[in-house]
Amino acid sequence: MAARLDGALEARRILERQGHLADGLLDGPLSASWQRCLAAGLDPWQAPDIPTIDVGELRSRGEHSQRVARLARIEMESLFHQIAGSNFMIAFGDPEGVVIDTISDPIFAVSDAGRQIRAGTVWSESVAGTNATGTATATGQGLIVHGAEHFFSCFDGITCAAAPIQYADGSLAGVLDASSFCDAYPSHTLVLVRMAALNVANGLFRGEMHGHFIVELHARPEFLGSIAAGMLAVDRDGVLRGVSSQAPALMPGVQLRAGMAFDELFTEDFGVVLERLRREGRTRVFDPLDRAYAMALRDPVQVRTHAAARTPDAVRAGDRQLRPGEPVAPALAPGGMAAGLPGAAAGRLVRGPAAAVPDHVKGELPDLVCQDPRVQECLRLVEAAVRLPAPVLITGETGTGKEMLARYAHRISGRRGELVAVNCAAMPAELFEAELFGYSAGAFTGARREGHGGLILEADGGTLLLDEIADLPPPLQAALLRFLDDFQVRPVGGRVSRVVDTLVIAATNADLHRAVAERRFRADLLYRLNTVQVVLPPLRERSDLAAVARVVLARIDPHARISAGALQALAAHDWPGNVRELRAVLTRARLMAEAAEIEVRHLGLQMPPAAAAMSGRSESGQVAGTLRTLNGELVRRTCAELDGNVSATAQRLAISRTTVYRYLREAGHG
Repeated sequence: MAARLDGALEARRILERQGHLADGLLDGPLSASWQRCLAAGLDPWQAPDIPTIDVGELRSRGEHSQRVARLARIEMESLFHQIAGSNFMIAFGDPEGVVIDTISDPIFAVSDAGRQIRAGTVWSESVAGTNATGTATATGQGLIVHGAEHFFSCFDGITCAAAPIQYADGSLAGVLDASSFCDAYPSHTLVLVRMAALNVANGLFRGEMHGHFIVELHARPEFLGSIAAGMLAVDRDGVLRGVSSQAPALMPGVQLRAGMAFDELFTEDFGVVLERLRREGRTRVFDPLDRAYAMALRDPVQVRTHAAARTPDAVRAGDRQLRPGEPVAPALAPGGMAAGLPGAAAGRLVRGPAAAVPDHVKGELPDLVCQDPRVQECLRLVEAAVRLPAPVLITGETGTGKEMLARYAHRISGRRGELVAVNCAAMPAELFEAELFGYSAGAFTGARREGHGGLILEADGGTLLLDEIADLPPPLQAALLRFLDDFQVRPVGGRVSRVVDTLVIAATNADLHRAVAERRFRADLLYRLNTVQVVLPPLRERSDLAAVARVVLARIDPHARISAGALQALAAHDWPGNVRELRAVLTRARLMAEAAEIEVRHLGLQMPPAAAAMSGRSESGQVAGTLRTLNGELVRRTCAELDGNVSATAQRLAISRTTVYRYLREAGHG
């Protein structure tokens, strides 16, 4: 916080002397807020007159926000007890920044700031300048405003943290704020405030979606029933009616929206999944990218009371039930599903001809295509890094096999612990610190009674993979940097630190040096992470593309072959999606080829690779769309082979008749 405070003081000095706000001295959101305040004509050296609404309007606003305020009060009391003794005030404000309710420590309550933060006062940014409540309502983002970072200098003695509360449709329901004297501010307060706000939002969601089935999901089954789980509201017809605020982050690349059918999001009809939930309590489901999620019904009583819920036409063959503690998050690995699409089994890497790898690691070598000299050099760099051990930064275009290389590093390191993969882009910011570092018992409402050790502790003695590291929000970059300094873990709400032994690997397809120049990524964190940087070559530059193609095709169909002409066509393609795109192309080609051998005409590469990019969809969305197209083609071909017998088609493909009919309708056959 000291560096932030110095930057804010310097920004104010330059503003006073030169009349403009200097770049780079304030964090991006704070700098933008100061600019808005200046544009509104506010004077940072003139104490503001904080307005107070009359009693009648306050009562009216309180009644309008009654449901939110009631849930917020529960969280405020819990939050206040968690940080009791720190001279704090907890406040709930409405979407316009009007304070509706407060709980205060007696010492803070009688301070100058405490007397101003009371029910009925207006703390919108346009009136009170940059402050946590006002700026959170203006931006919809949680933040800390520390001391001199407040626009008005009269608030330099306090620090406040605020987080927005959202309705199911994403609109602002209110904001929670925790304010204290600067010298009494615990570093983890923003995490606790964000979790409290998320608890309120989850309560609102359950209330708004009353009468529908509410299912929880998470890639890790141990997070079901916790604040980390996402929630989907589904009606008895299997139609999505609502999505909780954290659910989209758990399903990156999937457009979650009300009105979608459940089987557009997952590979089974809702009736099939609901039947398993009735029997087992929780189950595992897969999305169109073959990513796995644990799922549970929020209120199991719903299973018994909704007798009208649809019964399944057919139960998908090979359904796998969760065992207690069984992980479900799939690995990313080129080969098999392995063309870099999510869903390959952990550690299942591409098998290829023997590569130039030192004898002492051949016994640990996973199935890997590594005939290309640049790939072999990547392996050698990784081997050297894990012997030190030193942090490893793996970069390369998306789909080049960064996680595959990380799993190789873990295998050859000889570490007996687990490889724990963390997707920095998919994890909600308000939960990241608690999931990574863990939390103590009773650290926040919704936490487990016994607390949680966190993902870093799970990687103790093993490897921690920080995937999509470029998407880590700036406040969390600071927390990660502190950990890399001494490898000590202190859980949120805890007092005792523990030293862990873990190999740290970060991966990204972004240019981190550019991110540093654009102030989106900390330079000091980059210097810690790129002790050893490994750059994976794109598929179009690899000399072993033909070997990769043969292995990917063997995973799709062990009996399939590919002609020399088709291999030449593959070599001439640009492959912007790398091995992921190769997998999709070969899957489509195998469906199109009537014989076992794939020819040039089956590849369908005449369409320019840029066409998909011009559609504006994300890569995950492109892959999901490709898979959906391929699934539809498979259903149509199978149905044709069975003379249009829908029941026989459903039985052969282990899907419901409803799904068969939907694919046929999309093709204009029904």
